[in-house]
Amino acid sequence: MDRPKGGQRRGRIGPDDVKEAAAAAKTAVPGDDAIHDLNDTELPYLTLRRRGKKVSWLVRAFKKTKVIGTPVGIHVDPSYLTLAAARQKAQRVYVELGEAKTEEPPTPALPPPPLSWSVSQLCLGYTAYMSGGRWLNERTRPASPSTVNDIRQAFSHEAVQVLGPMLLIDLDRETVERVRDAIEPKIAGAGVHRAKRKFIVWFKAAMVWAAKKHPFQSGLKDGRDRWWERLTVADPSADEQKAIKARRKLRLLRKSELTVAEIGKVLAAHEQYCAGRTGRDMVGPGVRFGVWWTNFTANRRYTTVKLERNNFKEQDPHNAPGWGRAMWEEDQMKAKEVFWLPLPPVVRDIATFAMTDWKQLVKNEHGDLDSKWVFASTRRTGRDPGNEDVSTYPSALNEHIGKLRAAGVLQDVKYYSLHLARAAMTAFLEKAVSPRAASVTLAHALDDKEQSGMSDVTREFYSVDQLMEEKTVAMKAWSDALIEAFLNAGGTMPAPSVQRRATKLKTKKTPE
Repeated sequence: MDRPKGGQRRGRIGPDDVKEAAAAAKTAVPGDDAIHDLNDTELPYLTLRRRGKKVSWLVRAFKKTKVIGTPVGIHVDPSYLTLAAARQKAQRVYVELGEAKTEEPPTPALPPPPLSWSVSQLCLGYTAYMSGGRWLNERTRPASPSTVNDIRQAFSHEAVQVLGPMLLIDLDRETVERVRDAIEPKIAGAGVHRAKRKFIVWFKAAMVWAAKKHPFQSGLKDGRDRWWERLTVADPSADEQKAIKARRKLRLLRKSELTVAEIGKVLAAHEQYCAGRTGRDMVGPGVRFGVWWTNFTANRRYTTVKLERNNFKEQDPHNAPGWGRAMWEEDQMKAKEVFWLPLPPVVRDIATFAMTDWKQLVKNEHGDLDSKWVFASTRRTGRDPGNEDVSTYPSALNEHIGKLRAAGVLQDVKYYSLHLARAAMTAFLEKAVSPRAASVTLAHALDDKEQSGMSDVTREFYSVDQLMEEKTVAMKAWSDALIEAFLNAGGTMPAPSVQRRATKLKTKKTPE
């Protein structure tokens, strides 16, 4: 069988060539076995090869070919090499091949057992550990996608890659802190202190994990100097300190200025904006009502969009008529604790409106479908393969606020963001109800676990940690104040707006 034709090119390998090869590998079709080689002119023995979906660095010299690594898979492949690292390794391998060309092949010997993990193995292992459920405090703590992303970002800096092949037993504090100091901002002109701090935090955590959970495999056995516990972060530069101070001052100012009255104005502008957009410009129900829900509940964006329909009750059997209940699992909350929230009628209606409009909108476009999400997306294909039931993306809520700001509809309102709304609700509840009510309603941890004043019904039917009676008082006070502010700003109460689409089929006239 003839091999499919590929190609041989010669030229100085550059970053764009690496990107082009990686992109071509991603789009290669099954069965594509053609070899495409780019032979370097600076190091004539270095070759960038793509064959189907595989991309490799090769050294070809003295009638021998040796694979030395790959330019793809930075977070998942221990053999990953940047272009600069590939050039350095190619020179060493070229010398080794030259020295070995006249020697008799050595007798194969069993490889010695590894003395230590490499830094690449440490980073990959710790990332995998944090990506799964962890056993902490006698329970499984679910993984946090944002935390895992933080870890990957911390280990992905170009300066950190030099540590990859090094063994943990050969590392020392000076080497790691030298790498820390070499980290550069990924955006030109941006501060780098935060990136350096995150690298040290997660590298230290990974070393502690390896020493505690895998001391013999990693090489970090008892008795070794635990130098990683003394890793520090250098102070930010003078310019960065000024920038940090300015950001804190601005954040405090914005927190103090955003009140319930201002949020009422935002919601009035939001409803007016949504009402003026139809067809392709229409604001989807997941975003329209998701913004309302986030302001009513002070949920984080991820918590809002991950509310499942089977965790939403239109009528809580243990609360007043018209009051609903929302519940989240551990993996849907930042604190990784089960969380319940009582829903006043107006807040409960926001959830039902979102589902009603979504149902009609999808029926108009796709037919009679269903979703497990309260704030579902009208997209039928998600970013993850096989996901055909998509929730609204958390970023979509922030993007909508950005559109309101860009359209000028928030120009007469104090600076607003969804996260600042949490601070406004906290300040309101601390003053109007109590600091404790603010904490339990916003899923903050309490120092004490006393459940004083709890009714027998609550004790019998609610988890004692949920404090539903206190949350009920807080949610009523906040929702009443928010609706009053919204109406004072000229708003009209929201309602489902998607209409049934008229059929395009011609109806036959009934003969007389």
